[in-house]
Amino acid sequence: MRAGSAFTYVSPAGNHALICLTAKAGSSAWLFALHMAHDERRFRNGSRFLIKAHNKRLPDAVVPMPIARAYATRNVPRFAIVRHPITRLLSGWLGKVVASHDRTRRALPLQFVPHGPLNKTFAAFVAHVVGQPGLVRRNGHFNLQSAQCAGTRPGVRPWRVLRAEEVGAWYEDVVCALGLDGVVGRGWESFATTRLASGVVRSGRARGRGQACMVRTACGCRVDCARRCNASFGGVEHVSFNDARSHVARYYTPRLAKQVNRWAARDYAAFRYAPWTFGTDVALAVRPWS
Repeated sequence: MRAGSAFTYVSPAGNHALICLTAKAGSSAWLFALHMAHDERRFRNGSRFLIKAHNKRLPDAVVPMPIARAYATRNVPRFAIVRHPITRLLSGWLGKVVASHDRTRRALPLQFVPHGPLNKTFAAFVAHVVGQPGLVRRNGHFNLQSAQCAGTRPGVRPWRVLRAEEVGAWYEDVVCALGLDGVVGRGWESFATTRLASGVVRSGRARGRGQACMVRTACGCRVDCARRCNASFGGVEHVSFNDARSHVARYYTPRLAKQVNRWAARDYAAFRYAPWTFGTDVALAVRPWS
């Protein structure tokens, strides 16, 4: 189970699914939930397990369907979660470059470019990512989503592409299909901030504010698969993933926005995103599927 590569998953009830998560689109949170549904005891220390959740095998007692069979089986649901490239790239820089510098007090080059630029500014980072596609492909945090599993047709049935900006429209469906309804209402104390679709940020550590879940609908944290809340996106509160949406005007310029729009053209085409116009709400830069 890892971001960027498709994997099979079996729910606690024995239902199989084919899943594609991309880094910086909530993959850590979803991996956390998938593991916790099978062995919640491993998560008693909150954030301690989040790092190890990546590439971590499920308990031996869980036997997921072989991936080749899942690709070839028509009735296995397929979920791919993606995020608008503008906020995803900024989140990657904030989480992997800025945060690393804050922790170590030294300017870190990107891990996959040992002798690369120090990325002291977001503009320098964007220039590096756009100008070095061969190097960027080595790191799923910055590689285009269309170049990872979400951009690959999974056999006899296409992905159900789930855009993070529209989480309220699909969250309950996915939670119930994957058998996560028993765990999504608790255990999320390590996620520090939440955001309302209206743009209001609730800052501070989640455990101090009573936010116990990744997504809070109009019905709260709990998901009842027998009686859905059916909340629209507009009333949903969710974890912020570095709160990049509220920081785009601080780090982007019109020139940088155009630069990233050109670079991410394949993502826009694959997932029906619209190029972002500086000064507008990134969450609205989506196109209808039909």
